[in-house]
Amino acid sequence: MTLTTAEGPGSFDLMVVAGIFDGAWGIVPDTSKSATIDGATVTTIEDRDGRTDRSIPEGERWCRVDVKYPASVGYTVSLRLPAGGDPCPAAERLARAAMARWAGQPQHGTTPGLPLSILTGVDPCVVPVALGASVAANEQQLGACSFRLDGVHTGILFDYYPAASFDDGPLDERGRYVLPEGYALMKGQLGPSFTVDEEGRPLVPAVAVGGDTPTAHRVMNAVLDHFLDD
Repeated sequence: MTLTTAEGPGSFDLMVVAGIFDGAWGIVPDTSKSATIDGATVTTIEDRDGRTDRSIPEGERWCRVDVKYPASVGYTVSLRLPAGGDPCPAAERLARAAMARWAGQPQHGTTPGLPLSILTGVDPCVVPVALGASVAANEQQLGACSFRLDGVHTGILFDYYPAASFDDGPLDERGRYVLPEGYALMKGQLGPSFTVDEEGRPLVPAVAVGGDTPTAHRVMNAVLDHFLDD
């Protein structure tokens, strides 16, 4: 979006991500500065941080502010301004405003009018832990879980897929789906469609487990039993 600041007109991007963030938002130079604000790590990266002499580049200026919470969720603010302005003060103000709004949001899954599904409020690591898996503290995400089981590192993903995606590939009775490029994936539908995507396609709650190994099959069957056999 475009906006007008005291430093001049510019462009502003806000991206919200739930997941593991180390390295996911691009390079963070050693010269960048970080601070802990309201429990979040806030890092400011400006366009001269990557320059050996810290000189101000010619042309359009940019500044990025990453806000990362311990629970693997956060957002990044990117602001671009014409040459002559300093985008970082405005970018930091925008990031703090986003933090204030974030703190006032309803707890995940409790927004009034939110369509509910079988996955609402689900802990993605419950089934792996019940199977005896080892889960590192930084590998549990909002809708996914990475873990070690049977000496193998694998993961599961809970998401919403177009209902038609379960009609376009070979599926066995427990949901195994083989991708065209040959990489095997266990994918199973966990319930009926409950909403539609931006293209108007019905979405269904589903689970995916990577790989085509005995461990992958064991995890997939346990997840389907957990959700469908109650």
